[in-house]
Parts: sequence; structure tokens; C-alpha cells
Amino acid sequence: MKKLFRFLGLVVLVAALPVLSIYASSVKEIFNQKDDFFVDTDKERSFAFMLSNYSDQGVMITYHKIGETWALNDIGPYSEGGGGQCCVSIPRWHEGMTLPLTLTISTDTNEFEERNVNAKVDKFTDEDNGLLQFHILPDYSVRVLISSYGRQRPENPMHQLHETLKKDNEAYRKENPDF
Repeated sequence: MKKLFRFLGLVVLVAALPVLSIYASSVKEIFNQKDDFFVDTDKERSFAFMLSNYSDQGVMITYHKIGETWALNDIGPYSEGGGGQCCVSIPRWHEGMTLPLTLTISTDTNEFEERNVNAKVDKFTDEDNGLLQFHILPDYSVRVLISSYGRQRPENPMHQLHETLKKDNEAYRKENPDF
């Protein structure tokens, strides 16, 4: 009787091998597929991003891509935030490159104002890595750049502006201690 069960078990195993092989190859294909959301292509690059707000109002920033809208984040006045969040895909850099953004600005009366902005993107190459940084300026224009350094570091192109506006930030925080 044991021999019969061993034989039947072997038959089932041999019969199941093609099915298991197909399953294993389909699982392999699923896990080896590239997801354009996270992987660079010939036309786009993906970056983790961060936001910096140099204005005196809270702002939500939305990036509009053909067929897609990405709500990046809300950020308070004079703040830096959202660092390391993943991921935003943008076109590879080209001369005159801008990104279509909508800024939803909170006003003093708890209402919101929307502004559409075409944000100029500083030149970057395929070798440039770091965070995709969105810098919301006091006039609500936006500067977009790639840097491995936060705005507090001298290596960041926005460092000097950060230092200049630091006094406004400190004054704001004194007036708004609950911030």
C-alpha cells in the first residue's frame, strides 16, 4: 500500500511540474517588470522630492503631467518639508523646461486662492542625483532644482535666499508661537 501511495505521489508531482513551471515563470515575470512610476526611462526621470516654502502663507502644490495630476503636499509658511517622499517622474531636462503647477494658497480668512505656475527647472543631467526640490518663493513663483543638499547647506543653490529670509521666518514664528 505504501508503494502505491509513493507511486501516486510521484505521478502527481511529475504531472504538476509543468504547471508549477508556468506559475514560477509568471511570478518571475511579474516581479521583474519595470514600473515606469519608479524607473527612469528615455523620456523621464523619477526623483524623491521635497518642498520649501519661503512665503508667509501655507501652500499645497500640485504637479500636472499629461494625463496625471500629482498632489505633492501641503506645506506651512516658511517651512521645509516633504523631504524624501517618493516619487515624482518629470521629463529629462531640456532648454526652457518648465513644470505646470497649481499652488493652492491658504489666505488669512481661511479661504484658498489657486495660482497656476509654469515653474522653471534648473538644468540637470543624468549624472545629477538628489532630491527634486520645489522652492515656493515669497511672490509664489516656484524654482525647481535637483540637489542632494537641503536649503540650509551652502552647497544648495537656494542657501543664500534661505539665509536672507531666515529673519522673516524667525519673526513669523515669534508672532505665531503655536505654529
